Amino acid sequence: MEALVDHMVPADELTPKGTDIGINIYIDRALAGAWGKGDRLYNQGPWKLGVPSQGYQLPLTPAQLYRAGIAATNVLCQKAYGKPFDRLDETQREEILKGLSSGKLSFEGGLLARVFWTTVYQTVMEGMFADPIYGGNKDFAGWRLVGFPGAQPIFTPEDLKSTQAFTREPITGLQSRAATREG
Repeated sequence: MEALVDHMVPADELTPKGTDIGINIYIDRALAGAWGKGDRLYNQGPWKLGVPSQGYQLPLTPAQLYRAGIAATNVLCQKAYGKPFDRLDETQREEILKGLSSGKLSFEGGLLARVFWTTVYQTVMEGMFADPIYGGNKDFAGWRLVGFPGAQPIFTPEDLKSTQAFTREPITGLQSRAATREG
């Protein structure tokens, strides 16, 4: 996952790389929590192939999908390049990810590569832009990238009328809870 996250969010002049932002930590926490365990997913079947507008339609929890998808991706990488994903060079990684995202690559055993890719992409984006209390978006890197001011204790009438960039630091859920306890 770290190799994938760093490939999808490379360090540049705007942001640090994905692992420095904590996207991998966000994903680990999400998969270990209720969402990853499928607590709110209907899992009684029947398991027929649905259409994208029907949402998630697999008998696997998200954590099981991740495990199976990572293993299946490494099988594809071994067949194509003789090494797992984390040992591929940037061009090879890009080819694999484009193949997964476009549906040109498929996994053996019935697991849908496109569903795996969609879930991975969604959780990487969540880790980039979620409140830092969940483990990603360290130092508000994602929010800074898009100019989101984050949670604020108050917006004054002057803030709302101003045409200047908003520069006050955002607060996170953790910071706001601490402020509530102290105040």
